[in-house]
Amino acid sequence: MTPISLDDLANVIGTARPGRDAMVSRLTTDSREVRPGDVYLALRGERFDGHEFVRQAFDAGALSAVVERLPTDTSSDEPVLVVRDTRKALADIARWHRRTLRGKVVAVAGSNGKTSTKLLIHSVLRTTLRGSASPRSFNNDVGVPLTLLAADTNDDYVVVEVGTNHPGEIANLTDIARPDIAVVTSIGHEHLEGLGDLDGVRRENLAILGDAEADACPAAIVHAGDEAFVQSARRRGGRLTTFGNGESDVKLDNVEVGFDGTSFRSGGRRWNVPHLGRHAASNALAAIAVGRQFGLSGDDIAAGLASADVPPMRLNVRPLPSGVVLLDDSYNANPESVRAALDLLADLPTKGRRVAILGDMLELGPAGPDKHRDALRHAQTVADVVVTVGPIFAEEADAEARFATAADVPVESIVQPDDLVLLKASRGMRLETIAERLASDQPLSAAA
Repeated sequence: MTPISLDDLANVIGTARPGRDAMVSRLTTDSREVRPGDVYLALRGERFDGHEFVRQAFDAGALSAVVERLPTDTSSDEPVLVVRDTRKALADIARWHRRTLRGKVVAVAGSNGKTSTKLLIHSVLRTTLRGSASPRSFNNDVGVPLTLLAADTNDDYVVVEVGTNHPGEIANLTDIARPDIAVVTSIGHEHLEGLGDLDGVRRENLAILGDAEADACPAAIVHAGDEAFVQSARRRGGRLTTFGNGESDVKLDNVEVGFDGTSFRSGGRRWNVPHLGRHAASNALAAIAVGRQFGLSGDDIAAGLASADVPPMRLNVRPLPSGVVLLDDSYNANPESVRAALDLLADLPTKGRRVAILGDMLELGPAGPDKHRDALRHAQTVADVVVTVGPIFAEEADAEARFATAADVPVESIVQPDDLVLLKASRGMRLETIAERLASDQPLSAAA
């Protein structure tokens, strides 16, 4: 964070001056990470309340604390900044810090592949530039401000991931991040409980491009797969680059998928990325487009793509001692990402059977039953064995193996040595516990 005086920090968040001044160089929301001279900001959540740890923060050397209520166990010589809403205060501090950044902010939104695309962009840019990217899936009204605050003023770039599950969330996060380059990975059926329908998803993600009448994002890089979204993006103004198939500015061709990653052709050369699936090639196109916006050479972009990190529980390949090869894609799911994972299951070679273990896709609202039915039908065309987990799939499963929770699935009797097994579900279904059981020493059933 850019150094700021405690008095000026109080002014940024709209509260009274603390009575004594000092310079602040770091803000943290985790009392366990407080270092002498830090400011601790107490957040509240459904299962935690950071106000319970204000005393711990001061004992660790915190210079001040930003709180919603005055703690009873602080002394008069420990300056406390009281605000109505500490989440809003965090956003206000991040907005202020954003204005001090010399480098460009790249914001990644979309229905699928945000985390993977963010990592690919970061890997490309760091080949020649200095910068950072949001850790894990820091994509909400806490994660985006913390990502910005962690960026050094003199960095060349920072990549932020921007998520949503209700209308207005992306607009709020865009107002905080003020991206110089906005990337939209795809438009699909996500969070329909909050966003309503595909038009609602389009409107929500369009907000990442800024206000057409005021300050549209200078550069937008969007997937060409949804023509309605592309046309709306064109009307926003700013420089637009499309990527994907067809008449895209950055075109995808000749995709090849293997257990070690994905290769494809674009712009007259072949590129390689360690992420799996045809959709991984599409994500890589977005990273190529961002690299070109920064003026990187093709060789530097290629080196960055080839060395990118693979996010956990997103089509990770895990060969097991039993001969089973596990495709762990259990972090999250929507109809489009389930289809992409199933297509990968069909593309990869296997000595044994193809087994699809699918958990419910959550937050789809009234569209849920139809989308689960479609996913099940597609699974039956590519997999030898289909297992479903959760009540929504159970309504559609008929004769398929179906179970209420991941813990109920008797994987040892379903999975055989040398099978290729896909795990795909929304995060709340906890299919990663099946991966843990398959990786244990439990013997599997023998092939008939």
